[in-house]
Amino acid sequence: YKNDLYIPKYIHHINTKVIYKSITTDCQNYLIGENVTITVTPNETYECTGLKVEGEEVSLTDGTYTFKATESSYKIEASYKQISTINVAETTNGTVTKDSDKYYVGDEVTLTVTPDAKYDCTSLKIDGEEVALTNGMSGTYTFTASKAAHEVEATFTRKIFGDSAEWDVTGQYDGMLRIPSSDGDSGWVETIDKIYGDIDFKVILRD
Repeated sequence: YKNDLYIPKYIHHINTKVIYKSITTDCQNYLIGENVTITVTPNETYECTGLKVEGEEVSLTDGTYTFKATESSYKIEASYKQISTINVAETTNGTVTKDSDKYYVGDEVTLTVTPDAKYDCTSLKIDGEEVALTNGMSGTYTFTASKAAHEVEATFTRKIFGDSAEWDVTGQYDGMLRIPSSDGDSGWVETIDKIYGDIDFKVILRD
């Protein structure tokens, strides 16, 4: 083109600086009518959750967005969130499940702890710190994701006996101690009758 007949207009992309994330284009200046390709590159553990061109939300494809330049300048804005990975350590005799496949920093995370039959969850730790379940040895625990990764560890232990024991008194000093079986189906494990005075006992679980 001859300069005295055609004066090209140029596109200047405006990139709001955000620490740890970047927006780039395939060129610094464009002629009106040319395609502009925007590439969004979040820092590790971050994800782009929105891209706007002149205030209008657009969709990224494999981290890029392309449009035809029709104005002399464009304002480009991207929003980001930090991903929080919840790592649940492998365990046996029970399960720990998350209520979502993806979390961002600031999201609530709910863990559901389900022991297998005849087992209790005797320990639940988040980043090495012991926490309490809603139902004591099972149930749920909710916390707020506060960093890029959290470590979850649960321990399940075989029940020694049921949740209660009975002392059936038949006289002032004699009686019978009854402890429910661990599976809840086999009735009672009974000590000898006519126990006198105090007694120390140990229950040994046998498969």
